[in-house]
Amino acid sequence: MKLRSGISLLLVLFMAVSCSGDDAPAHDTIITGNTEFVDFFEAYTPPRRGALAQEFRNSQRNTKVFTDSLDVDEDGLYDLKKEYIFTKTISGDTSVTTRMIPLHEDMFFLGDTIHFGGNPYWEQRIYEEGKTVSSGADFWQTRPESGHAYDFDYWLKFESNGFTDELTKFPEHAEGYLIFKLLSGSETRIGWLKIRLAHPGRVPEIENLAFRQF
Repeated sequence: MKLRSGISLLLVLFMAVSCSGDDAPAHDTIITGNTEFVDFFEAYTPPRRGALAQEFRNSQRNTKVFTDSLDVDEDGLYDLKKEYIFTKTISGDTSVTTRMIPLHEDMFFLGDTIHFGGNPYWEQRIYEEGKTVSSGADFWQTRPESGHAYDFDYWLKFESNGFTDELTKFPEHAEGYLIFKLLSGSETRIGWLKIRLAHPGRVPEIENLAFRQF
């Protein structure tokens, strides 16, 4: 009787451990928005919008550039820079471009090559919450070499006389996750930046950052 009870107890414990292991993602995998399995999480309050870096005016246009840089592994070296470029012509047309730019060869984003105006561009993928991504995924891209015909734009918007044309992969609710991979010394970090397009002007904001380290 005692032997059967012991076997039953071991079976229950084994099943519990097995279920727990099945639920946990691989060590080099993240699930967007799920903070249970990350090694680092930081929420920005208020969200990071960036500061006005320069402003250029002439008779044709008004251009403002907001920038924000992040040191993801806290080694004193900036890993990525966000640029938000707002340009308004004298006729009232508006163009808004947002870029997330890796600042060195060890910082990667997931994305795709798209074509716009006959030219190829590198566009980062924007994922919804609950997406599972591993470090072995395809389409990682690091900082482009000088002269390459693509850029790291992930949101591009034009307005003309009330007409709006958006090239975007953001979900309808205007927020999503950019996936990055950072090689830091002998370790690798895979994580996300949660980006939200906030009013007015749908300015991009970084709401939080998370990563796993292995």
